[in-house]
Amino acid sequence: MFFQKIFTKPQTGANRGRIRPQTTEQREITADIEANLQFLIKEIGEPADLVIHRFEKDGPVAALMYLDSLADGSLLGSHISRPINEFLMKNGGGLDLKNTERLLTTAKIYNYRDFSAVIASVLSGQAVLFLQQQKTALGVAFPGFPRRAVKEPSTEKVTRGSREGFTDVLTDNLGMIRRWIKDPNLAVTKLAIGERTQTEINLLYLKDVANSDVVKELKTRLAKIEIDGIIDSGYLSELIADQKLTFFPLVQDTERPDKVAAAVLEGRVAILVDKSPFALIVPVTSDEFYQTPADFGYNYWVGSFLRFIRALGTFIAVTLPGLYLAMISVNPELLPPGLVGVVSSARVQVPFPAVFEVLLTMVVFEIFREAIIRAPGNISLIFGIAGGALIGFCGIQAALVSAVTVIVVVITSLASFATANTGKEQAWRLVRFFVFFAAACFGVLGFVLAGLTVLTHMNSLKSFGVSYLEPWAPPQSLDMADSFFRIPWWAHSRRPSSYRPQQTDRTGHKDLTGLKDLTGKDEPTDQDDLTGQDDLTGKNNLPGQEGEDPG
Repeated sequence: MFFQKIFTKPQTGANRGRIRPQTTEQREITADIEANLQFLIKEIGEPADLVIHRFEKDGPVAALMYLDSLADGSLLGSHISRPINEFLMKNGGGLDLKNTERLLTTAKIYNYRDFSAVIASVLSGQAVLFLQQQKTALGVAFPGFPRRAVKEPSTEKVTRGSREGFTDVLTDNLGMIRRWIKDPNLAVTKLAIGERTQTEINLLYLKDVANSDVVKELKTRLAKIEIDGIIDSGYLSELIADQKLTFFPLVQDTERPDKVAAAVLEGRVAILVDKSPFALIVPVTSDEFYQTPADFGYNYWVGSFLRFIRALGTFIAVTLPGLYLAMISVNPELLPPGLVGVVSSARVQVPFPAVFEVLLTMVVFEIFREAIIRAPGNISLIFGIAGGALIGFCGIQAALVSAVTVIVVVITSLASFATANTGKEQAWRLVRFFVFFAAACFGVLGFVLAGLTVLTHMNSLKSFGVSYLEPWAPPQSLDMADSFFRIPWWAHSRRPSSYRPQQTDRTGHKDLTGLKDLTGKDEPTDQDDLTGQDDLTGKNNLPGQEGEDPG
């Protein structure tokens, strides 16, 4: 009964066991400004950051409403209040929709006819202008909330590659992607999820490359989400995953725009969530979590070596504690005699069984690791180096743990950071304990059975119809070559077949003979002077560069 209450979905309809947020009725805007303002104040309350600026000339003419915490009051005064006041001083009145739209010096103006749209826009940071004797309100956006500067993500640092990282503002993140992909086929679909938060979400994909079934399935899953609020993209990654009970990430997350752009070019779909610096990418396979942009910045030999090191580090982090325990506790006959003597002499004064000794050391290092991550910067640096060495040294001196056990756990902890994705690294931490307990119970046999169980579970997982272990199961020969090792770009002419893209050719379809530059001229010669030519932001822009998909 207890678990049934937890996992049972609330009933829908009149008997639904929760209070739904009150929604504004579909009431149209009236021609009376004061009536409109009073109705809005009644609907949203009278919050402390609500600003109402009235314009009068022999009576009410217009009224501007916005939230001071979200909109920039100084910009609103320069681009809205000042032009309207100057017009009223010169003409004495006569403000209508056409005159007002010409007066407002803003790039985009929204027209609203019902109060539900007006409330949503005000709560999103827009300013709404009501006009007397007009049943349409005008909305303008001048964001005034603080923005975090663009900097390199701390969780995905690279030695070579872009230093840009996503911020908490959706429009900024979308602009970073557009700087990478200047293709009119880049579709941007806008959604809003969360009954109370109305969190804006953008889906990004190439219309002529991405698998249409994946795009359709993603939109279907997002449309079925019923939740009061989306605070972080992690909410979505859990809600849209194929398997709900697995601890392996079935949705890739990243803070790097270049990684998102590369995924979109492969035919995958990216999800940007407002107020979250982590973008989501679907579908995903297990191999994607071991690749970084640095692999493609270096020579392919170096990139292949880095991938191999990450895979080796992950293998050590998952298997070393369990294999060590199985060898010293259950199957010591498998160790060389000399090594058995070294381990036995190191543990001769330890009062605990081997399984408890290794488990205690692992748990202490996990607690120490979590504490260091959340400690202030200077303190974490001091305790991270000195504290770890001090704990290990004191434990050995007190004969609570052996030196060999400390070495094994320290190597395991360091190797766990080799995984290029934090979500996959957290999953392997849980697998490490599962393998450890299996080895403690059944020795090397339990160690092998635990590994087979994990591989079988991974083989059963899918990410939007794509097998989690592709290109290995089912086998994809071309993708296998670019898995643990990186294929050089001169031999990398096809997109990964694991994601079933519409176009598999990466080399494009344009005829490069008679190449023309962006100004429309023939290919420049040595005598051509390119100084003074219009750039991409000028009048010679490529047509259709926006590539918006209305959804």
